[in-house]
Amino acid sequence: MLDKRIHDVIEPTIRSLGLELWACDLRKSGNQAVLRIYIDRDTGVTLEDCTVVSREIGALLDVEDLIKSHYQLEVSSPGLDRLLLTLNHFSRYVGKMVKLKLRSPQENRRQLVGRIEKVVDDKIYLLVETNTISVKLNEIQKANLISSEPRASASGSYKERH
Repeated sequence: MLDKRIHDVIEPTIRSLGLELWACDLRKSGNQAVLRIYIDRDTGVTLEDCTVVSREIGALLDVEDLIKSHYQLEVSSPGLDRLLLTLNHFSRYVGKMVKLKLRSPQENRRQLVGRIEKVVDDKIYLLVETNTISVKLNEIQKANLISSEPRASASGSYKERH
C-alpha cells in the first residue's frame, strides 16, 4: 500500500526533527492527489514545525518519487479532535472521551461515545454511559478524540508538488 510506503519513508525524517508522525493520508482523484501529513509533539505543533516538515518531506518525496502524479502536500497538526488510528493512539488517551463509528453495529449501535478505560492486546475498552464495551481496532471505521479544549491548532503548510 502506497500510504504505508510513504509513512515508512517520511517517518525517520519527521522523528529526526523532534516530531511524531501521527498519520499520513494520500487521496487521489484522476491525475491529481493530495498528501496530508499530520505531525505531533507533546508540547504542541507550531506553524514553523509544519513549514520545516513540508520543506524536508517535499524534497524527500521528490527524490524518492513515490507519488507518480501531480500532488499537493499539506502538513498540519492532527488537531484537538484528532483521529485515533492505532492502539498506541488509544493508549495515549486513556481517560479521555472519544466518538467511534463502528463498521457494524455492536449493542445495536454503530456510533459510540465514551471514555477510554484501557487498551489490552487488540481491544479498546470504553465506558459508554454506565456500561463497559470492548471494541477491536479493526471493528472501528472512524474514531475521534472529543476535546474539551478551546479550538486552536497550527493551520499547517500547503505546497503544490511535481
